[in-house]
Amino acid sequence: MALGRNRFTNPATGAVYDWHVNHDEEDELGKTRSISRAGLTSNVGMVRQQAEDGPLVLRYRGKILDRAQFQQMWAWFQLSRTQTILFTDFDGQQFEVQITSFTPKRVRKLTSPQRDPSTPLHYWEYGIEMEVYRLVAGDLQAVGVTP
Repeated sequence: MALGRNRFTNPATGAVYDWHVNHDEEDELGKTRSISRAGLTSNVGMVRQQAEDGPLVLRYRGKILDRAQFQQMWAWFQLSRTQTILFTDFDGQQFEVQITSFTPKRVRKLTSPQRDPSTPLHYWEYGIEMEVYRLVAGDLQAVGVTP
């Protein structure tokens, strides 16, 4: 894959979809864990308890200008209801994910030339969230981060 395009891959069939247009924005990528302190029954000192790390979640926002991409995003959302899929971002970072949220909003516009003649009066703004189940390749996988 040439860097620069986001990609979904179906690991069961090898089917691939290279996004027409990548996302515009992404939320911070990180993990959190809670730590609590409780008193000992002897009333001397404290015990620190550390919870499991929270999930690693990719959150992106962008615009969809082509009806084909709108349909593909829904198709991959539907597919990830029954299986995980692979997501490779424009930088080559690869994750095994489940799409947990896809929220497109149709935005009207004045008639103007556009790449896709089937959407002359609108485009979509969207948000997408993907929970990471496995780090396949990239920086986080290289340093041993667990999802």
